[in-house]
Amino acid sequence: MESTVFHDLTEKSSVASFVFNINTGKFIYANPAFASLVGANYDELTPNHLSEIIHPEDRVYAQKALADVLGHTLANYVQLRILVNNEIKWVRITASQDEDKTGEMLLYGNVADITSELENQLSFEKYANKKDAILNILAHDLAGPLSVINMLGSSLRSSIQDPADITQIDNIININTQAINLIREFTAREFLETADITLAKKRVNIAQKVREYVEEYQKSITDIKRTFNFFTSAENIFINVDEPKFFQILNNLTTNALKFTRDNGVITVSVIDKGDVVQFSVKDDGIGIPEKYKDILFDKFTDASRKGLQGEPTIGLGMYVIKNIIDWHNGTLWVNSTENMGTTIFFELPKI
Repeated sequence: MESTVFHDLTEKSSVASFVFNINTGKFIYANPAFASLVGANYDELTPNHLSEIIHPEDRVYAQKALADVLGHTLANYVQLRILVNNEIKWVRITASQDEDKTGEMLLYGNVADITSELENQLSFEKYANKKDAILNILAHDLAGPLSVINMLGSSLRSSIQDPADITQIDNIININTQAINLIREFTAREFLETADITLAKKRVNIAQKVREYVEEYQKSITDIKRTFNFFTSAENIFINVDEPKFFQILNNLTTNALKFTRDNGVITVSVIDKGDVVQFSVKDDGIGIPEKYKDILFDKFTDASRKGLQGEPTIGLGMYVIKNIIDWHNGTLWVNSTENMGTTIFFELPKI
């Protein structure tokens, strides 16, 4: 009775479901939603058909995911692309294996079409990238002039005698200092809010994500007075990564490049597929890092934490937190820098 009810519910469900016999290599059940999603009737469902509709760039990833399922090590779900009737769809697959009463090993799974969900998420992330770019530009463009106002105010104060004028200048300095502190607190809070140790990794097209990130800076070239370039070795490069923490790395490296690169300088962000890992770099032609700071660059609260060329604030944790995030991803981080010629920060993250 329970089996019949379950079967009837599954047949009418919009959630694609299947049962695959691992021993025989055949599907023993697939509901109409599954057949519709993969573009095949039940009697046409074979492992070969499913292999053929998986996007070529995702097939190695799919094989690894299947091995994880069979080895009972799959974490949560798998997201990949399928090509059905010349249309690319993103699907989320949840699967597990179990032994039936006759000793046969069965693979049970659900498949959901998440194409629209990812498109909406991509739209949201574009606005998030715009927000990050605006925040970094504001911190860069406002902190410098405000610091100069404070220095000029202090210099002027020492040269006047009238108590009323001194009071007015002190008011200006105090208000200006509050503005500088507000920028410092805002950028510090924005930086630290995703710096906790919990990772929520998912598979993302990192080449596309970084390209869109850089494009936001390219749109602001008049405001930031820097040229931003982007290079990738392939249009699509997929990696399992905690996306907010990854962009915390990129935000901080981009901010540093802005802080230590003069007007009309060039900043280049690169993404290179190197097989099992992806290499990222942020390169500038700025003032470089003094030799004495290189060994302590990734430590917290050291002299390597410097104000920017326009007095932009620092919280002394940036490179330290970045190194920790990269370590949590089992990645590597290193720097090439020459004073008065520029700096390139490299880091590599494993794809899986």
